[in-house]
Amino acid sequence: MRLNRATDFAIRVLMFLAAEDEPASIDKIADILGLAKSNTMKIVARLSTEGIVTAQRGRGGGVSLKTPADKISIGTIVRLFETDFAIVDCFNPKAETCAYEPRCALKHKLNQATQAFLTTLDEALLSDIVSNSQKPIRQLG
Repeated sequence: MRLNRATDFAIRVLMFLAAEDEPASIDKIADILGLAKSNTMKIVARLSTEGIVTAQRGRGGGVSLKTPADKISIGTIVRLFETDFAIVDCFNPKAETCAYEPRCALKHKLNQATQAFLTTLDEALLSDIVSNSQKPIRQLG
């Protein structure tokens, strides 16, 4: 399974914000993480809509965590940004019927693996993967 870029970027933005002591501008976040400003704006807008971050415009504004890092599950973020957990075609209800249905053991095992993956991410909190002393090692770009 591979996470899409939006999920990757969202997690990186949240890690950055968790390590910051003050609100950060979209420009600063994008610059330090090596992300396009437009992508960063979309990620922040979605996180703000979901109540995970606060974004304030203007002088003295910026983006900061609204939800404490120890309350943000990585699994929640993955589910928010991922659109498809069907790792094989037979998970898709629109796919053609499999010749092994209805007793396909592979589909059951792959479903178990997906659930185990998500459960592991549900148990991982943002605070588990970043501390206030952890800043990006280097500026990208």
